[in-house]
Amino acid sequence: MANLRPRRPLRVPRRTRRQIAARLQWAREHPEWLLTVAKCDEVWFGLVSDDRRIRVWREPGHQQRLNLAREVVPYQGGSIMFWGGIMFNHRSSLIQIQGTMTAEIYEENVIQPIIQPLRNEFGNNFIFMDDNARPHRARRVQRALERGQIVRLPWPAYSPDMNPIENIWDTIDRAVRNRMDPPTTLNELAAAVN
Repeated sequence: MANLRPRRPLRVPRRTRRQIAARLQWAREHPEWLLTVAKCDEVWFGLVSDDRRIRVWREPGHQQRLNLAREVVPYQGGSIMFWGGIMFNHRSSLIQIQGTMTAEIYEENVIQPIIQPLRNEFGNNFIFMDDNARPHRARRVQRALERGQIVRLPWPAYSPDMNPIENIWDTIDRAVRNRMDPPTTLNELAAAVN
């Protein structure tokens, strides 16, 4: 018992048996995906982080003590969305997305300027991976991918943990939070992330 320490529990998405089976089947069908696939995603970085890594030691019944509380800031005190992609031995630029991601923004700011040139550079070996977010699956985006002869990797539902770029986002977020002078404005946050 003396070796017990407070730890953050592993957080996993709730999945049905069918979703779990689909993930396993996907992994068996795509053993080469780490080398040939552009793994892409967007992320929100906020001025205030609620990463749930902070722990307090307290006695039972003292959860209401204000000196042990942590203030919660609505909407992270302001946040910015970025999009990025990684491949084996290659990475895209970070794209700052203004507002909410829509199919139009996705096509004009991601597919045309970033994904299409990658497809042209890597040829038929290029495979594009994004998640099942609604803007990514819109007809407009589907047509743009077809016109550009961009092959999309089928992606199991509720599987953000299978995308290694999530680790990159976490590393960037920690680096921004651990700066000697953390950002206090959205412009400073954008500069720190880039």
